[in-house]
Amino acid sequence: MGITSNGALNEDSFTLAREAAVRLIDKLLLWANIPGGPADGGDHAPQRILDVGMGLGAVSRYFGKKFPLATVQGISLSKVEVEIATKLTASQNLSDKVSFFVCRCTYTSVPK
Repeated sequence: MGITSNGALNEDSFTLAREAAVRLIDKLLLWANIPGGPADGGDHAPQRILDVGMGLGAVSRYFGKKFPLATVQGISLSKVEVEIATKLTASQNLSDKVSFFVCRCTYTSVPK
């Protein structure tokens, strides 16, 4: 588990990092008093979510799964990040609810 003898990260490291990230996101949602979706009845769960600086879209995809009635949009300055995130999202069959755009967060209009 962790880093191999040649300095590479192994799959266990990625799994632990992913699990830690999910726990952190869920704690932040609780702290911000954002309902958790279907487990909470889903009545007051977010309907639109904007992920600013979405990287490769992992958090956007997580929100797309956690909040099944929500539309999630991720924005980044990087065309490459948007392209990769779009492909990863398609591979998880989430393209109908999670999308990505090259956009500056200082703009007030987000694509619909």
